[in-house]
Amino acid sequence: MKPVKNTYDEILEAIDQALSKGDIQSALNLIDEELRLPYVPPFVEAKLKQFKEIALTAQKMNQEIHLDMSEEGILAYLKQDELHQLRALEAFSVMNMRSVIPLVQKAFDLIEKRLLKCLLCKLTIEQALTEAFTFSDEGLRYEFIPASLTLPDDSEGIQKAKAYLRRWLEDDDPSMLKLCLDQMELESLLKLPQTVDEDEAFDLAYQILETIFLMLSTHDRFEAFLIDKSIRKSGRLALFN
Repeated sequence: MKPVKNTYDEILEAIDQALSKGDIQSALNLIDEELRLPYVPPFVEAKLKQFKEIALTAQKMNQEIHLDMSEEGILAYLKQDELHQLRALEAFSVMNMRSVIPLVQKAFDLIEKRLLKCLLCKLTIEQALTEAFTFSDEGLRYEFIPASLTLPDDSEGIQKAKAYLRRWLEDDDPSMLKLCLDQMELESLLKLPQTVDEDEAFDLAYQILETIFLMLSTHDRFEAFLIDKSIRKSGRLALFN
């Protein structure tokens, strides 16, 4: 027979391993089983209670982040605040949206924030849904068939706009280039379900360059940069204002 100390060491090790693997219920079962014994050495009891506190905290966190994938659960998310609506989009992103087309349209109806509507639009494009969807924003009504649209990153206009930014910034300021490309990703997302045409690429690249540059430097330096890179202003920048 092994010494009692080794037996307790093995029990504590088993609990520790269960917690490490995320098997919270098994850990709790082992802990409660030991705590029900008539006698538990004080040092072991203290460790068991510590483990139980960790396990219960982990269990609570798991319950809080549990994603309800049912239609009723997603609808409940959609009727709450923006954080809950993001949970609904998370659920859509890992399911077959073709099986819940009316719920997808309901999401467009309930979501108010433009960014969230565009994120949902992006999800429908990624799944190439063939049904028509509609949503309204700032007095405009959009109707689109996702399968007929191109993801922003795949559009020729965005690719061309990125090429302009790389030409202007890649050799001199990679950090600013990263900021500009991140901003372009946001701008192109917010434009959905519309896309950026090739003839709009320069204007979009210029606007983003100007916005980011002036956040980090002065107007005089921006003008000097334009001269150095032979960048000429376009008269159609208002399209993106």
